Amino acid sequence: FAHLLDREEIISISLAYPNSLDARMSDVSLVPMLAVDHLVRTPHLLLHVMHSLYACYSMRPVLRNTHWVYNLVMTVLVTVGGGTLRAFLLHTTPPILATNHVALVIVIVWYLMNYCPSDAVFKLYNWRPFKIVGVAYEALNKTNSIFRGVDESIIHLPRGSLVGTLIVGTIGGMGGSLVAGYLRKANKFKGHENAVSEFSKPTWSSKSTLWTVIAYVFLTETYGLGLAADLARVVLALCLVSVAIMQEVYGSFIPRVVMVMEDVFYAVTQIPRKQQHDGEEQTQHDVESPKLRKKQK
Repeated sequence: FAHLLDREEIISISLAYPNSLDARMSDVSLVPMLAVDHLVRTPHLLLHVMHSLYACYSMRPVLRNTHWVYNLVMTVLVTVGGGTLRAFLLHTTPPILATNHVALVIVIVWYLMNYCPSDAVFKLYNWRPFKIVGVAYEALNKTNSIFRGVDESIIHLPRGSLVGTLIVGTIGGMGGSLVAGYLRKANKFKGHENAVSEFSKPTWSSKSTLWTVIAYVFLTETYGLGLAADLARVVLALCLVSVAIMQEVYGSFIPRVVMVMEDVFYAVTQIPRKQQHDGEEQTQHDVESPKLRKKQK
């Protein structure tokens, strides 16, 4: 376990969460949980490979009719979008520039996903068991980006910058989804002519990112209830991974607690929910008005 925690990570954790460092060093019983936390928090080669596979697989139908240079550049932006935006906001080095293997892995995976003989890599990823593993790793990568965004914000932003921490954590966790949503909207293709971006119609990807950031920030010691950051990371990561697997297996699954919180939000704020109707957005009031008028007549 000593090899899992390098000196730089220990220093980083001690700056963001002083109490977590004491727990790591004093309680031997926490070693298994801390090993899982390391897997959740620290980017490693396998996680990067799986994230690249997911991004290349997702963007292949969107960019299949574009020039290969444009295809490659846009795929890279989708893959490293969150980390790059996070680095830009915090004035740190983007992950793609910090090491040599990040860009190399993306290029290799992109080539294999699009030009592998017999389309073997694409067919392998499209195989149901492998796809379940892929979405689980993608959820793990999302939590990794969120936690790093929040932790680095606490270190680099002025002390007490709660709003900045929430913004950086959210953008870091969904930066790639924002780029992908824009590309889907800009590059219409058969069967997806009405594609929308995360801004115009938020999906589970953006919603889960926001709720995870809020939970992580307000559960841990810097701004919240004082829960050990190690435990919070493990619990939240397991939740997102479990939901991702359920969605892949059953097609559609959103935790009931999230649906209730959304209902409370709309009930309190009185902001109308947006709906898609015949290619145009309408509010719930607009949809129900014809029915009400007919009933009144």
